[in-house]
Amino acid sequence: MSERITSLRWLCIVLVLMQHAVQWPYFQASLADFCFEPVFGWVYMTVVYGLGIGIVPVFFIISGYLQFAKPRNYKNTVLKKLEGLMLPMLIWTAVACLEYLALKKWTGRILQFAFLESSNPLDWLKGIFGDYSGMLSGSIGVPLLYQFWFIRDLFILSILSPLINWLLHKIPWTYMILCLLALVFVISPLAGPHALFFYSLGGLCAIRKWDFFCLADKWIPWPLVIAGCIAAVFHVHSEGLYCGITTHFLAHLPTFFLLLKLSGILISHRKAKAFVRNMAPQSMFLYCSHSYMTIYVIGLLLTRLIDVTGTLGMIFFALALFAADLLICTLAGVLLRRYLPRTFSVLCGGRCTSQ
Repeated sequence: MSERITSLRWLCIVLVLMQHAVQWPYFQASLADFCFEPVFGWVYMTVVYGLGIGIVPVFFIISGYLQFAKPRNYKNTVLKKLEGLMLPMLIWTAVACLEYLALKKWTGRILQFAFLESSNPLDWLKGIFGDYSGMLSGSIGVPLLYQFWFIRDLFILSILSPLINWLLHKIPWTYMILCLLALVFVISPLAGPHALFFYSLGGLCAIRKWDFFCLADKWIPWPLVIAGCIAAVFHVHSEGLYCGITTHFLAHLPTFFLLLKLSGILISHRKAKAFVRNMAPQSMFLYCSHSYMTIYVIGLLLTRLIDVTGTLGMIFFALALFAADLLICTLAGVLLRRYLPRTFSVLCGGRCTSQ
């Protein structure tokens, strides 16, 4: 199973980058209407909510599975997560603040870094980690760097892992039903409902020794895939995004199973297997280094080179932005890992410094 997980790490992060690149028009008010233009809108929804909707379940299910697959010392778990999750989050947040100051001077835009002007420590905590004041209504704020909501929630769930482990052993089905209800009705007990449900589901698979990779290899529910495509359209175009339990799961499960299936295809080919194994150590750096500010700056530069008019122009621009973002972040990670391995290790939470 370790090879399957390794094969997914880099691939899923690349899909995350693709999601965020396609979202770039939202940073430009003059281009935002393209997101709702029929053809580009369809591409946008397909990429962001087609490919992207299965990424979160993959990460959280695998994280939960690895956490509960064997007994772990709680103190060591917390220390490891502090080094592997929170330290990179704080370092990259500091880097983002420096980027913000440079970007503000260049463009005059404030974005959502207004808390830097505040002298209230609570505003800083809300800005960096997200606003929890609307927790029970399902509106936990996102961190300063949007993609770090995953790291924040994973850290919280790791802290709560002894309690989750006890619940999964003592009342597994009652607990999973409660997690499911929290997901359906968007109730956020400390971590987001997506994070809680899929992390717990991964833990249940580990405790019950269910191999979800084997399930994906032997059984791909094509009717569910088709239904999921239909459900995803409804999921993103309706006002009540999380109101329908059937719609919600049909929109997640097909992509989740297809990504697991793809991991099996990758490791069955020698060159593909070697490639994803070599790129896997770059995954955390790639995830942390690409921020919406990076995408925003690259996008501004590309608009001077590419005519962003019409649907085809917008699609070509989004693909060019994704390729440029992936290339720049990957190249930075490769050079840093080669010449400053200890720095690379710290920025990636102690992950993979060997060549």
